[in-house]
Amino acid sequence: MKLSLPTFVVCLSLIASACAREEPPRHAVVILVDTLRADALDHADTPVLDALAARGEQVERAWSSGTWTAPSLVSLFTGMHVREHGWDFGFRGSRRNRATAFPLLPDVPTLGLVLRRAGFETAGIFASRVLAWDLGFERGFARWRRSRDPQIPRLVRQEVASWRPGERHFLYVHLMGPHQPLRPSTEAAARWQIAEDLEAHPLGMSLHWARKLSPAQWITGVDLYRKAYWAVVEDTDARIGEILEALGPHLDDSLVVVTSDHGEMMGERFRFGHRRWLDEPLTRIPLIAAGAGPLPDRLTLAAVPDLVTRALGVEHPWSVRVDGGGPLVSQRQGALALSPEGRFKAVWHRNGSLGDVYDLEREPLEPQNRPEQVPDLEAQRRAFQERVPVGISEKGKVRSGPEIEAALRELGYVE
Repeated sequence: MKLSLPTFVVCLSLIASACAREEPPRHAVVILVDTLRADALDHADTPVLDALAARGEQVERAWSSGTWTAPSLVSLFTGMHVREHGWDFGFRGSRRNRATAFPLLPDVPTLGLVLRRAGFETAGIFASRVLAWDLGFERGFARWRRSRDPQIPRLVRQEVASWRPGERHFLYVHLMGPHQPLRPSTEAAARWQIAEDLEAHPLGMSLHWARKLSPAQWITGVDLYRKAYWAVVEDTDARIGEILEALGPHLDDSLVVVTSDHGEMMGERFRFGHRRWLDEPLTRIPLIAAGAGPLPDRLTLAAVPDLVTRALGVEHPWSVRVDGGGPLVSQRQGALALSPEGRFKAVWHRNGSLGDVYDLEREPLEPQNRPEQVPDLEAQRRAFQERVPVGISEKGKVRSGPEIEAALRELGYVE
C-alpha cells in the first residue's frame, strides 16, 4: 500500500516518539472505531495503527463490554461492567411498535466529567447517531458535535487550533469505520478488486440481505462483504492518520488510545452483524494505547477510563481498573460471556444456564466439549457476580421517539 506523505510523516513521528515519558502526557485522545474486529489489523493494511502500536502497546486480548454500541459506550464512559451500570437493553422498535425508548445513562461520574473537573478542556466529535440520542453521553463534554467520518479530521484540526498554551485537553473521537453499510473508497475497492461487484451483489454493502441469499450468492457474498470490510478498515486507518496529523506538535505530548465498541460477524456460524450473540468476533476488539505505559495482556473496554486517568495523573476510583485482574466479561441482554485467563471462554444464557464453552487458542468459533473446564468457569462466574453488584438503570426516565427508531434502522439494528 502506497502511503500519502502526511500518513508517512505521522508513522515516522509515532515511531520516533517511542521513548518513555518522564511526565504524564498533557492531553488525551480516545479514538473509537465502530464495529472494528480485532483481526481487522491482521487482514487489512493498517500502517498508522501499526506505527501507533510500535510507539505504545497493543493489548493481546481485549474485549468489548457488550456487543452493540450503546451498552459498550456506557461502559467506556463510566468505567463499569454492563452488569454494574445496568444499561443492558436490546434494539427497541419494530413495525408493530413504532415507539422506541431507552433509559438515561446512570447518574455516576463519567470520563468526561472526571477530566473536566480535573481542569481539562473536553470535546467530543462523533459520527454515530447513537451518541446524538438525548441519553447523557455528552455529560462532561464542553463541546459535543456530530459529523461524518470524512469530515472528522477537519473538525479535529479546528478543535486543536483552539487549544491555548497551558491548557490540558481530552478529545473523544468516534468513527463509524466498518459499520454497515460499507462504502469503501474507490482506491480501497480497487486494491481489493471489488469495485465492480459492490453494487451488483445484494450483500455488497449491507448485511440486510444475508438471510435472503441463495447458497451460491451466500458464498460469493460473504467473500465480497469481508473484502469490503477490510477495504473500509484501510480507509479508516488512513483517516486516523489524518486525525493524528491534525494534532500537530501536540501528538508527542498526548496519550492516544484506539479501540472499538464491538466486532462483527461476517458469516461465521452463519451469523451476520452484531445481534444478540457473544461470539469471539464480536467480543474481541483491538486496543492500542501510546503514552499509557505498560499494559496487561488482557483488558476490557470498561477499563479504558482508568487507563486514561491513570496515564494523565488524575485520581478516580473507577470500578474497573487496569490492574484489577479478574476475568474478561462481555454481556448482552442478560447473557454473559466470561474468560478467566483468555484461553477458555463460556457463555451463559440470560436464565443463568450454561451454553457453550470455547477454547480460544484452538478453535475460538466452535464450541468444545471440555467438561473438565466447567467447574472452574462456573466458579469464576459466581465470583464475578458476587463481586460486581447488579445495576438498575433509571427506567422511569427515558427518551423516546421515531428519531431513535430511524437511527436504529439506518444502522441496521432494526429491519
